[in-house]
Amino acid sequence: MRRRRVAAEEPTAVRTEEWPVAEGTPPPPVPPPDAAPEPPPGPPPGWLAVENPWPWLALVLVAVAALLVWLFAIRGSSDRATVPHVVGLSQPVAIKKLQNAGFNVTALRKPAKAPAGRVFAQRPGGGTQLKKKQTVVIDVSNGVAPKLPPPKTNTSTTATVATAPPVAVPDVKGKVQTEAGPAIEAVGLVPDTFPVSGGQTPGVVVAQSPAAGTKIPAGKSVHLDVSTGGGNQPASTVPDVTGQTAADARAKLWAAKLTTRTVYAKGTVGVVLRQQPAGGGQAPAFSQVTLTVGR
Repeated sequence: MRRRRVAAEEPTAVRTEEWPVAEGTPPPPVPPPDAAPEPPPGPPPGWLAVENPWPWLALVLVAVAALLVWLFAIRGSSDRATVPHVVGLSQPVAIKKLQNAGFNVTALRKPAKAPAGRVFAQRPGGGTQLKKKQTVVIDVSNGVAPKLPPPKTNTSTTATVATAPPVAVPDVKGKVQTEAGPAIEAVGLVPDTFPVSGGQTPGVVVAQSPAAGTKIPAGKSVHLDVSTGGGNQPASTVPDVTGQTAADARAKLWAAKLTTRTVYAKGTVGVVLRQQPAGGGQAPAFSQVTLTVGR
């Protein structure tokens, strides 16, 4: 048996090409055969939240703002409604219309020109935005017309204020107080007497103002200085003159060796309302008693 001769296999040729490299440039590194593939490129620098958080923060704020708009504008509008206009409707129809819109109703019957049972006013008015379940008040006519106040008349009255004619001040210097005071009152003036110390006779007028002969309006006061004399004067009992006329009260106090001054307050005209010091007490002779007279 003859054997067949097999020719030996020739080695496979490997072709290697080299790229030209400029002088002085190192060749690129050749990765080892078992090296892992390079990872894909990442995002551009500055897009990561850690590197630049502001874009992400702005996005969060926009989302929060949108949520708030939904809560307060869209969702909040569901519990509000427009108040219907019910003026002119009958009371049952107006109440039903308001209740169907989601409101409570309070009806008040009042006098009005509108027919009985008709709504002539409402609060709040129609078209107002109001939360549901809140109360709308309606005024319903009871059929009785309101009473109108009487018309004002344009009658004008002219008040004439009469000016008191001037009077001449009498000369009372050197007279005793019980004579000088009535002389001043006789011409329509009011004597105010004031105690002054000195050597003159007690109770005598030693000075007056305005001077004698001066013309002043009636009702004005005349200042009279009355001497208290020298040394200590005995005490006098102060009479109670409240309720008396001013002229009678002054005369009674002068007779008790006291001086007087008159002031005015609202009350019964010409009557002494109160006095200071009060009646019943003791006071040095020619002490001044203030009389409050009504005017």
